[in-house]
Amino acid sequence: MNKFDNIDVAEINSFLYGPNDLKNFNCGNQAINQFLINDASESDKQFQSVTQVFFEKDTGEVIGFCSTVIDILSITYMNDIKYFVSDYIESVQNGLSENLNVPVLHLLFLGVDLKYQHLHVGTAIINYLFDKFSDAYLNDKTGLAGIKVDAFPDAIEFYDKFRFFYLSGSDNDFSIPRKTYPMIKQAISIISSQYK
Repeated sequence: MNKFDNIDVAEINSFLYGPNDLKNFNCGNQAINQFLINDASESDKQFQSVTQVFFEKDTGEVIGFCSTVIDILSITYMNDIKYFVSDYIESVQNGLSENLNVPVLHLLFLGVDLKYQHLHVGTAIINYLFDKFSDAYLNDKTGLAGIKVDAFPDAIEFYDKFRFFYLSGSDNDFSIPRKTYPMIKQAISIISSQYK
């Protein structure tokens, strides 16, 4: 029996339609908690994001969530353009500026309740996102370049494990304290990891 057999996923407003609530969710990060508890439902209603809630089927207890939106990533460093333009030097020579705008799935928030951390719930949520991304890319022909995240410093190691890479300007530069570090995983990398 899979340890996630008793876990289900639903969009936030479908989840809240029943007797469920979010008030007991605590991932240890106040900004993430506040988004889920106070803002995610309204953000979804306004089509500003899509929030998926992962919960125990029997109790309705929220174990984690993720919130995403389609966004435009403006790439301003040549070092990053090479990941998205196969022949980037020729492109620059042919008049492409050093700025490139690409559509991405922006992972706004990912949170796992403290009681479920270190049980691979975050990994299950990322794999769920990778599956949905791959299905949309291959079946619906979405033109997304990858998944972007602005990682909190304490989550960088988690995203490194899934081979997200740092965008230039943040590349391993921890000498400048930041609230978040922009990271991305390319579409081709996501799809190839899902269909090995």
